[in-house]
Amino acid sequence: MAILLVEDDVMLARALSESLSDAGYVVDQVGHCRAALQHLQTQVYEAMLLDLGLPDGDGCHLLQQLRERGQPLPVLAISARGAIDTRVAVLDSGADDYLAKPFSVQELLLRLQSVLRRSQTAGERSLVVGKLRLHLQHGLLEQEGQRLRLTPREAEMLALLMEKPGQIITRQEIRQRLYGESASVDSNVIDVLMHGLRRKLSPGTLTTVRGVGWSLPCP
Repeated sequence: MAILLVEDDVMLARALSESLSDAGYVVDQVGHCRAALQHLQTQVYEAMLLDLGLPDGDGCHLLQQLRERGQPLPVLAISARGAIDTRVAVLDSGADDYLAKPFSVQELLLRLQSVLRRSQTAGERSLVVGKLRLHLQHGLLEQEGQRLRLTPREAEMLALLMEKPGQIITRQEIRQRLYGESASVDSNVIDVLMHGLRRKLSPGTLTTVRGVGWSLPCP
């Protein structure tokens, strides 16, 4: 399974490449945005590990370019920027997950496996509930004649709600769906992500059950 590692710290890149190789991945490592784009044009990868602070640009901008081109490649962002607003901005730009430095190799591998598993599960799957149609792989939502682009996290949250219309989905269920059971996630991350999703949906689409979770009413 081929992974593109975009990291300009030579020592860290070498250590990550060795750990990923030991775990069975084939790794190509580059340290610049331009080199990453060149590799993506000529090679096929199952996922990309993307540092944000790169010498020739911001990894977040590179990610936005890929998503604007319709590139569905799973991306795990890695960065020393650990503030909650930074994490949310990176996820909004199209990252599938975010891991703050420093991190353990074990957590990196778990997060990468989770990202790959979600991507493989999504396939070309579409969900339809009432006037909502979600194309999960590309994060496209059709709603009342409009087509909206959702971030990977928003698409996963909405998919979970659409899979169980009329049922209350708890914060814990969403956390497990998005991050897996072993990942540690700030308590307000789910609320921030849900707020972003609700802004893109028509008023009244989701119901909040205070202190419990959220529900997508049956059509």
